[in-house]
Amino acid sequence: MNTLGPFTAWLEEQDRSPRTIRAYSLAMRDFAVWFRQATGQEIAPERITPLDVKAYRQHLTAVRRLKPATINNYLAGIRAYARWAKQTGRAEHDPTNGIKGVREAARAPRWLARSEQYALLRVVKERVQLGDLRAKGDRAHPGATWLSSRSCSTPVYACLKPPRCTSTTSRSVIGVARCWCAKARDTKLGACR
Repeated sequence: MNTLGPFTAWLEEQDRSPRTIRAYSLAMRDFAVWFRQATGQEIAPERITPLDVKAYRQHLTAVRRLKPATINNYLAGIRAYARWAKQTGRAEHDPTNGIKGVREAARAPRWLARSEQYALLRVVKERVQLGDLRAKGDRAHPGATWLSSRSCSTPVYACLKPPRCTSTTSRSVIGVARCWCAKARDTKLGACR
């Protein structure tokens, strides 16, 4: 029994975006193929069990080696299908209840591109009304920039070239800029978070 047509129509009635409808339909077609190979039966809402959904998740992870975001998108399509089947009376239970998605690894922070460094410098200049921006010769770290202001007598250290200087990130530069004038005399990297 082909249930993908009515499922797609239901998604359109739910005012889902065309991309979501396409993604959920792709997920269900893929799940239907896997279901047929795994069980030897055609997919039907009443035949899907939580064990099937878990086995499919494992298949996507171990056999196909898809990324966590892709696997979670496929599971979202199956969840929508199960919700549709339950609402339309085609299934008595939701086989996706209690099935967790795959954890996504936290992305490593990335360094600012040169254009982003310049943009950050412009914002810092505007926000704290910089009087002068100059490199501090022999005492400075190779990737450091000294920032000073007419209203603050003490310069603040901000690292903007990470490959050579890994002591700070753009977040700490912004933090330094926010509290610069308030704590200029005792400002050290990380003191103004």
